[in-house]
Amino acid sequence: QCSSGRGRRPYNIHTRVLPRGNMAMRTTPPATPLLIVLLDATSRSMFHRLMPRTARVLQAELGGRYDVVEFFRFNALGGNTRHNTPFLFGGAGTRGDVTNRLWLQQLMQKMGYVNAVASDHFKATAVAHELEPYCHHVLAFREMFAPSKAFRNEAGDRFNFVSPDLKDHCLGGRLPFTYVFEYMRSFFSAYPNTSRFGYIHLNDGHNENPWSLEPLDAELGLFLEDMARHDPAIVLLADHGLPYGYWSLTPTGEQEVKNSLLVMAFPKARLSASQTAALRHNSQALVTPHDVYRTIATMPGSLGDLMAYPQSWARRLAYGPGLDLLSDQVSHRRSCEQARLRPDFCLCNYWRELPIAQATKQQIAAAAAAMNRQTLGYTQCIQFEPHQLLVTTAHALSSDPEIMRVTLQLKGFAEGPVLFIVDALWLVRGTPPGLVRRTAYVNQTKCGAPPFVEPLCVCRDSDAVQRM
Repeated sequence: QCSSGRGRRPYNIHTRVLPRGNMAMRTTPPATPLLIVLLDATSRSMFHRLMPRTARVLQAELGGRYDVVEFFRFNALGGNTRHNTPFLFGGAGTRGDVTNRLWLQQLMQKMGYVNAVASDHFKATAVAHELEPYCHHVLAFREMFAPSKAFRNEAGDRFNFVSPDLKDHCLGGRLPFTYVFEYMRSFFSAYPNTSRFGYIHLNDGHNENPWSLEPLDAELGLFLEDMARHDPAIVLLADHGLPYGYWSLTPTGEQEVKNSLLVMAFPKARLSASQTAALRHNSQALVTPHDVYRTIATMPGSLGDLMAYPQSWARRLAYGPGLDLLSDQVSHRRSCEQARLRPDFCLCNYWRELPIAQATKQQIAAAAAAMNRQTLGYTQCIQFEPHQLLVTTAHALSSDPEIMRVTLQLKGFAEGPVLFIVDALWLVRGTPPGLVRRTAYVNQTKCGAPPFVEPLCVCRDSDAVQRM
């Protein structure tokens, strides 16, 4: 999909892992290799729609050598990477707490594994800073979809990840995931007699242009078949579905963002009959990142018995919120509460449309207050009053009518500079008439979180402010 273009010749650049001698010469029998491939923002349905070649490779059980199980009710913890990857790789804890976690790479290192991470945007993993100290090899594209060292001159507008034109995604005449796959192949080959753990994080699906997954589909299945010769346990998953764009606003899209992809594949010789049966049973159960973490952290044949850990670590793993998908049979009647899922982000629940009149003045006032709290301290942003907000839709949660969601529009706002504040990343956009809308969750105390609305700032010097 890439061409030299713009008068440039493709660079003859390749990625390679050079083994560290003191680790490559280990004599202890190697434990089960492990490979995790995470496709950011890819729902289970989106995977099957847009990656049929990879799906066929998995359905063929990687050449008939693997037990491959897809989990149909894998439920993300939230619609953002930061809601999920800390729990996938670090276990239980509050979302903002990264100091009291046991990271998978940390556990693996303790048990003698050599760890590698490769990503087309390492910061987008949301746990880059926490994982890197426990990784022996890192291919780290660190800035906004542009690596910081090897390809520094390729950064900037020429690599516009949201562009629908695939050639704008290229680095040196190649798509970024090709460097990632090349690096991970090299890593597994560099340590043939050593316990290995590889983690790949790709952002091709994090795009309102879903066809960006097509080039990846042409290569991912071949990559997995190639890696299968090392006999690793393979976990192919996503942190969440696509959380933005028109599709995400439809009822089906709202369910898809919760239903992430999760496929586990094990060499047939490594699983007992009871473990295979547990996987098959749990494929129809409501499972979460908590369960994936517990399963990997205690995987037989790799990290093994909890008693191999320091006592304090073993205790924390044993009493964590997740279940072991290889040994525990998760109830098919497992509730959202039992799975530790927010009621408004659980596959068992959905939003029911209500008459707009049911959105009370108190709820609109709460939404305005939430918006104002988000932009507090930014003097360039106006503070909203309830009378400036128009309710355009109202919904209640199927399981609890007290949990409501309203969509608000700024009255009289025609156009002008709008500042969306997302974690200190500010994007100034010229907004077309009638498209300034935000969704606010009200009466959300039952969800374990305060009322929330994505930060929205209308600049004080905008002409539109005078018309509100």
